[in-house]
Amino acid sequence: MDGEVVVEPAVRLDEAATGHEGRIIRISDRDPAVLRELAASGIGLGEMLRVVESAKEAPLLATARGQRLSVRWATAEAIWVSS
Repeated sequence: MDGEVVVEPAVRLDEAATGHEGRIIRISDRDPAVLRELAASGIGLGEMLRVVESAKEAPLLATARGQRLSVRWATAEAIWVSS
């Protein structure tokens, strides 16, 4: 109401450490293929994620809604989660 914009602290998913838990608060729309991939997997804003394994040699592994996900690095770079 006072015009102040509150910016929630966030980290890109590809930079999140193993064990990091956060809510998806922003998704880059730069690459439409990433948006389609996320829509197909049912992942969107507000979803809670936990990083299970983060190794640059392999896809990032995360859990959402109790299911394990394999996330491409290009996709992880487009997702910001609360810190």
